[in-house]
Amino acid sequence: MNYPVSDMVVRIKNAYKAGKENVNIPYSGLKENLCEILKKKGFIEDYSIENADSVPLKSIKVKLACSSTDSCPEVLIFFINFLAFSKPFSASLKSYSIFIISEAL
Repeated sequence: MNYPVSDMVVRIKNAYKAGKENVNIPYSGLKENLCEILKKKGFIEDYSIENADSVPLKSIKVKLACSSTDSCPEVLIFFINFLAFSKPFSASLKSYSIFIISEAL
């Protein structure tokens, strides 16, 4: 996986759009920290570490703030407006992704 943070945000966005209550994301310390920020800002309800004893199976289970896009459109707008660039712009992906998250929150 080339862009784990973008993958995480896209998974959450797609889960919101599909009306899911939870989404599983492959674990990393950075993603866990981002989940904490998203939780504090109200973009997700909660998260938990799944299979913490097994490193290859370790994941983050994210409980979404709402299962209907009608009940929390501002959350969906945040995730829809998340931008990720393709490989020609990969040098600026990290800084731009962090910029979007910090500016939006």
